[in-house]
Amino acid sequence: MKKFLLLLLAITGSITFTNAQWSQTNGPFGTTINNLATNGTNVFAATNGKGLFLSSDNGTTWTGVNNGLTDTLVTSVITTGTSVFAGTNGKGIFLSTDNGTTWTAVNTGLTGFGIYVNTFVVSGNNIFAGTEGGVFLSTNNGSSWTVVNNGLPVTIVNTLAAVGTTIFAGTSNSGIYSSIDNGTTWTEVNTGLTNRTVNSLAVSETKIFAATNSFVYISTNNGSTWTALNNGFAGVSAYSITVSGTSIISGTNAGLFLSTNDGVNWTDVSKGLPLNNTFVYSLTVSGTNIFAGTNGSAVWKRSISDVLAVKNIAAVTNDFDIYPNPATNQLTFHASSSTNWNKAAVTVTNVLGETVLTSTFSFGENRGEAIDISKLNSGVYFLEMKSESGVIVKRFVKE
Repeated sequence: MKKFLLLLLAITGSITFTNAQWSQTNGPFGTTINNLATNGTNVFAATNGKGLFLSSDNGTTWTGVNNGLTDTLVTSVITTGTSVFAGTNGKGIFLSTDNGTTWTAVNTGLTGFGIYVNTFVVSGNNIFAGTEGGVFLSTNNGSSWTVVNNGLPVTIVNTLAAVGTTIFAGTSNSGIYSSIDNGTTWTEVNTGLTNRTVNSLAVSETKIFAATNSFVYISTNNGSTWTALNNGFAGVSAYSITVSGTSIISGTNAGLFLSTNDGVNWTDVSKGLPLNNTFVYSLTVSGTNIFAGTNGSAVWKRSISDVLAVKNIAAVTNDFDIYPNPATNQLTFHASSSTNWNKAAVTVTNVLGETVLTSTFSFGENRGEAIDISKLNSGVYFLEMKSESGVIVKRFVKE
């Protein structure tokens, strides 16, 4: 599976509750969206067999931009200045200097499995390409490439990130490596990283986040050690991630999750995504919107402010749970600290955003309460619980 570029998400404003949700853009249909990138008001979508698409109107229309692109399995795309680079699954790298109107192969120096390109990152005037044949570096805007693999024990690089002049490479099964000399040498930085399949890396100031096959890890010391943020996320693989400050959004095999406190707590923000497809492989930001690329269900969008409006309750979220999940007739709430959720209001909505059930209650001494869901149709639902302490959104399945 091809991996994705990382984008910093500029976040401003207060966080309040909203009932908004994701909406599907008008394409690209019938294909997996491997990667997304922006250049001003333009959004590029790299697809799994249909080439590259461009939208200049927030996803209202998408146009194929494949003139000169001889491989339609496009795994990665990045913009830098007036240049757009596209990585493919077997034909190497293509460059466009006219916003995707025409493409030219720029493969000088790519050798072996270097023609299978998974990811890019830009650091100053250097462009790094992560491939099935390791890492390649171009210092001349793609005119030529040089392999820089010294110290990498494996050659499959899924994701790259830059922290100042330090480059990080996430691999398919050997974790993360860093280089402080433009890839001349690489050093393993895996202490605490128990899952070594790294799908995506993102950077926010002094913090590095790694999206892996066992959710998300964080490093606050330039990769020297990693801490898992995957409590309660057994079986959830994180494929894409974007961060800014203390806010993180991760695309997974179970939808989209938001944390506003460096991953201590997470809230499901998948409302609106299709019931039968919650795989989110790529994320990008354009203007005031965030775009999410899915596995065969096109590109979806939502305003940044709406995504961030679902509030994490820092000391409460881990104390609150719903069970069983999936459930058949009854859904039980439990809080280890009942005082946080006195006089709570519960709203249950379906994937279309329609309210299907409401309830109010106060936790008793047993700190538990239940609602009857026996009359709901089978499917995925979102439970929103509000009290004076804030709002929590959780997803559950009705069997």
